[in-house]
Amino acid sequence: MKITKTYAEKDFNTLKSFIKEEIEKENYIDAFSLIQCCSNLAYHLNFKYVDEDLESYLFQMSQVLLTLPNFKPSEKKWVFYDSFGLDNRGLTQQYLSALDSWNVEYLYILEKPHNISSSKNIMKQVTDNPKAQIYIIESVSVDNIFSNINAFAEVQKIINEFAPQKAFLHIAPWSVFAITTWIRYENLVTRYLINLTDHAFWLGKSCLDFNIEFRDYGCNISNKFRKIKNNQIIKQLYYPILISSEFQGFPAIDEDKVVVFTGGAFYKMYGEDFLFLNMLKTIVEENEKAIILIAGNGDSIPLKNFILKHNLMKKILIIGNRIDISEVFKRIDIYVNTYPLTGGLMSQYAVMNKKPLIGFNDRVVPCNNAESLFETTNLKFTYFTLDEFYFEINKLISSADYRKEIVSNYSGLVPNEEQFSNDLQKKLSNNEVYIYKDINIDLDKFCNIYCDMENNYLKQYDLIKFKWIGLKYFRYSFFEALFLSIRILINNRQRFWNKIKKKLGI
Repeated sequence: MKITKTYAEKDFNTLKSFIKEEIEKENYIDAFSLIQCCSNLAYHLNFKYVDEDLESYLFQMSQVLLTLPNFKPSEKKWVFYDSFGLDNRGLTQQYLSALDSWNVEYLYILEKPHNISSSKNIMKQVTDNPKAQIYIIESVSVDNIFSNINAFAEVQKIINEFAPQKAFLHIAPWSVFAITTWIRYENLVTRYLINLTDHAFWLGKSCLDFNIEFRDYGCNISNKFRKIKNNQIIKQLYYPILISSEFQGFPAIDEDKVVVFTGGAFYKMYGEDFLFLNMLKTIVEENEKAIILIAGNGDSIPLKNFILKHNLMKKILIIGNRIDISEVFKRIDIYVNTYPLTGGLMSQYAVMNKKPLIGFNDRVVPCNNAESLFETTNLKFTYFTLDEFYFEINKLISSADYRKEIVSNYSGLVPNEEQFSNDLQKKLSNNEVYIYKDINIDLDKFCNIYCDMENNYLKQYDLIKFKWIGLKYFRYSFFEALFLSIRILINNRQRFWNKIKKKLGI
């Protein structure tokens, strides 16, 4: 079955129609699961950006499952609520560093991750601050909504005792537990939602007082399509955490080669009949000196098959998912942004390491314009015709002097830690309203990119549905349902066996 916007909307609305019934039956876990499934479907294909019904259902359940908090907020006390806890990813460390510099007390609340070692730098940062506390919610994790409905009371007790004045919410697009909890603090705690995924659907409009965006594109989406008021939108450009780690090495590369680098989640490179991979093919065919390195994660099979098919094994090399990404950038010559979806963090890594940044994009998909990630109005990173792109990349490859000239203008494009903290503090103290550039956004074009990737490369749509709701709300044939269930079990077999071993004490 080909997945289209119409097909996805039908599934979304079918699922949504059952939520009210589950709430009326007080089957709250099932209701949350349905909401989470709807959110995952919308996020996966981006056929919409907000759903007022889902927000309303979360509000409705919050009134039943949580008590009305009653405390006097303590001045200069903050909560940082985190759904992720991932070192060097997302914006946890940037905002915690800001709180550290403001000399305020804060409570760091973390939904327990699969592997707590993924948060070791974050944990150290919080424990090193005598004014900070940590609370880990054991009953809430990435894969289950919560194992006990009493988790709400548990977390609310912690928040109420701390009595914060303000809160940063750093949550996933489907964080039903966090949103339901923070809805209850309306008119008591000032809640700032950190918008990590400005280009995609997310839940959380019902639990924010202010929405922190990082670029004009997100400001446009939130105001025009999420219907968040302009006086609730704050823009704060972020900076990446530069990771200090030992270099893991490269494959053998001749000294005279110009190293062109690209990377990110592999799905961002698939689409439009492998246009991006064909661009890389053209680069190495037109430039004898060029060699391309690709780092990333996800399904690499389409990429590997493309390289084999075109006999590019010595010219395009996959170097894996690199934890030493800062060291990689120090050793490359040019960074090329991925297409049809670009990577914001990788673009910033390139600029901060003074490596030429270049990319191709369709004019009607402004989400991919790298210029929006920097404090600049006069530098060009994005080209809208392939002829322009090839002319520029060939010039960069052929001339080391030109590469030096390009990066000489890269200073100050990304705020440093001190600038970020000071700027953010000023904006929040004034609740400054940002006047952003109006951007025309083609919703259908953007959704079609995701449908193309799903139909031709990812093929995850059915697994997303069955991950959250099983067979209860869809009328598949027995054999199709059995087949999909088996696929889910295989996909999660390691996690399943780990749970069994834990129960048996192995």
